[in-house]
Amino acid sequence: MVNHYHFYKFNSLTGEKHSHRLTGYTEYMFGIGSFHFHVYFGTTSFNGHYHVYSGITGLPVKTAHGHKHKIAGRLNMANLHSHYYENYTHENIEYTGGKILKRVLS
Repeated sequence: MVNHYHFYKFNSLTGEKHSHRLTGYTEYMFGIGSFHFHVYFGTTSFNGHYHVYSGITGLPVKTAHGHKHKIAGRLNMANLHSHYYENYTHENIEYTGGKILKRVLS
C-alpha cells in the first residue's frame, strides 16, 4: 500500500460538563497492505486548559470509497479531569511522496 494519511475531526466524550474537539491528521504509516496502522497525536483546548493525546489507530475498516481507521483513547489529565474519545478517521486519504518522506527522515 502506498504511504498515506487520514484526516480526523470529532469531539471527545463529555466530562466536567464539556467536551474537546480533536482535529488533525494521522502521521506515520506502518505495516503492509490491509494490515497497516497510523500514529496520531495532538493537543486540544477548552476554556483555558488543554489536554494532549496520542495513539495508534486500529486496522483499516473497508468503506465504499476506501478505508478508515478507528481512533480511541483517553486525553491526558488536566485540571483534575480527563476525557475519553472514540471515533473514526475520514475515509478519504492523502498520499505522501516517497522522496519527500525519505528527505524528512534523513
